[in-house]
Amino acid sequence: MDNDTLIGRISNWLARESGQDQEVLLYGLTLVKSFFLGYGFLLLVSFIFGVWSFSLTAAVTASVFRVFSGGAHASSPIRCTIIGVVLFTGFGALAGNVTYAAEVYPFITLTFIAIFLLSFIVFYRYAPADTPGKPISSQAQKKYLRTISFSLLGLYCVSVFLFVNSFSGYPYMNYLTASMLGFFWQVFTLTPLGYSLYHAADSFLKYFTKGG
Repeated sequence: MDNDTLIGRISNWLARESGQDQEVLLYGLTLVKSFFLGYGFLLLVSFIFGVWSFSLTAAVTASVFRVFSGGAHASSPIRCTIIGVVLFTGFGALAGNVTYAAEVYPFITLTFIAIFLLSFIVFYRYAPADTPGKPISSQAQKKYLRTISFSLLGLYCVSVFLFVNSFSGYPYMNYLTASMLGFFWQVFTLTPLGYSLYHAADSFLKYFTKGG
């Protein structure tokens, strides 16, 4: 147990005061720190590029699904933050600059249908996916996470189609595009290919983040 860091000392103090397991407290505090640092850096970088609202939309969508469905992670919070900032700033830039003509709306709907059908297949095969810091400890937990994941997926699917039929043009379709990019990325991270890509990016970043 690392008690040399600030979070380590805080978790040690909380464990003594509350009687809770220090490892659990340390993991929770690490997640909170990573959450605020990750979103803080994402907002900073995406704000510089003028796409913060689209980047935030993509990141929040992915995060909501990630809580219950799991997926690939980098081996350190620093590398996870770097990957997230690069990806979601890119998604925000892409979503913020795309233009939809009225003639392509039927094709957009068909594309969304294809994405959701693929997503249901991926969820059925892989969700919930284990993460190194939060392994699934029991069948009951797996069933619970799987039920919530599919419920969220169904709710999101219905919400998207209602949104498409209710709104059009800028910025509505751009926010929807940002959300769909974040969603599709999260679905991808559940697959073996997603794990392999994350591992490759993580290994590459280790050369620049020694000790991170």
